[in-house]
Amino acid sequence: MVASISTNIHAGYASANLRGSIEETKTSAIRMSSGKQITKASDDAAGLSIGSGLKTDVETLKAALKSTSQASSILSVADGILANIGDILGRLRSLAVTANSGAMGTNERNYIDKEMDALVAEVTRVAGNTKFNGSVLLDGSFTAKTFQVGVSSTDTIAVGFSQDMRATGLSINALDVSTNAAAVTSITAIDAAINLVKTERSNVGALQSTFGFAASNIETSMLNTNAARADYLDADIANESSAFSGSATKVQAGVAVLAQVNTLPQNLLKLIS
Repeated sequence: MVASISTNIHAGYASANLRGSIEETKTSAIRMSSGKQITKASDDAAGLSIGSGLKTDVETLKAALKSTSQASSILSVADGILANIGDILGRLRSLAVTANSGAMGTNERNYIDKEMDALVAEVTRVAGNTKFNGSVLLDGSFTAKTFQVGVSSTDTIAVGFSQDMRATGLSINALDVSTNAAAVTSITAIDAAINLVKTERSNVGALQSTFGFAASNIETSMLNTNAARADYLDADIANESSAFSGSATKVQAGVAVLAQVNTLPQNLLKLIS
């Protein structure tokens, strides 16, 4: 290499290396301060695409978990009201059985009939007024409501209460205990209504179990997906700290070397003198 006083090649090399070391220090500093492995698309275009997709999946799973929780809340409300209706039906049956006695007089039957009418009205009131976010649950109109429980738009579970739990839907709106024969007929009608409530509660219980498992699966998927996302997008602070220390040392060395090579032309002038 020519020893020249007009072109300091050594300083050019030193300056280029110093700029590279400064850029490495800057990159490590940005990553450590932001906590991100990829701070611009050029760092890792493929990794950014995959990591961003996984991040979207995590947010979708969070929304799905919330949807699952809402479905569970709806089912809990419905189950509580169904239990209440079941208790009322139990009382109605007890009254009908009491009325089915030859010892009952007209006045006693009238008293029983009034209480039964009030209980039947309560069944209709409870079933017709139980709402969740404005939607009536147990009047037969809450059917085929879907709740997303995963990333895919088709990963859903349907919730519905097709059975009308009001008095007319349960066929107990015309109970009569004025005679023993009428009381027997009423008992039969009440037993059928009790079976309908039992069936609906069993369906609710099955859905509650399903959503419980779905929530557990979502939480596991969130954890694993978030870990995968972190591998692509989150900075490894230990590695970046080590890299920062190394590049900072190279910057110091580069500055020292550049200062030395900048004096080379001056030293060459001594040859002329």
